[in-house]
Amino acid sequence: MGFEEYDAKCAEMTIEQLQLEWEHYTRVAYGSGTSTAVAGLAIPFTLGVSILGMIFSAPINHNARKKREIIETHFKSRGETPVTRKRDTVLPVVISGTVGVVGIGVSAVGAEAILANGVEYGVQAAAEEKIAAKVVSHVAVDAVAVSGEHAHARHKRAKQAEKRLA
Repeated sequence: MGFEEYDAKCAEMTIEQLQLEWEHYTRVAYGSGTSTAVAGLAIPFTLGVSILGMIFSAPINHNARKKREIIETHFKSRGETPVTRKRDTVLPVVISGTVGVVGIGVSAVGAEAILANGVEYGVQAAAEEKIAAKVVSHVAVDAVAVSGEHAHARHKRAKQAEKRLA
């Protein structure tokens, strides 16, 4: 969904729905921002493999921030202010930071293995195979974190819908 379509969707939402969207995209922005930062800091330790985390997380962060701007515009047009809860900022940072550090450990071990195999045997194919394995594992760790946030958001929206119907 493009930003124009999302803006039109937000125009039809209630304040409660806008607040839920605000909370969701706050978590996404903080989590992906942390992932981007951790991946950037890890580049030297992972021999560049962690740059994939940056490539994966940076667009997610941009999208979340842009959607927060759209949501905030709709709040302001109705004379309201979104509420940012501490748990929507702290928890994603902790989770993304932990996943990032685990990913760095996995990537660093893999990078050492790549370097050792490449130097010891001088076989480019072995190094490429190890790099491919590290790329897949790093992307998988990041994907698990993002999919967990999306599953949490879907569950929370379903619970809110049940409360409104009851």
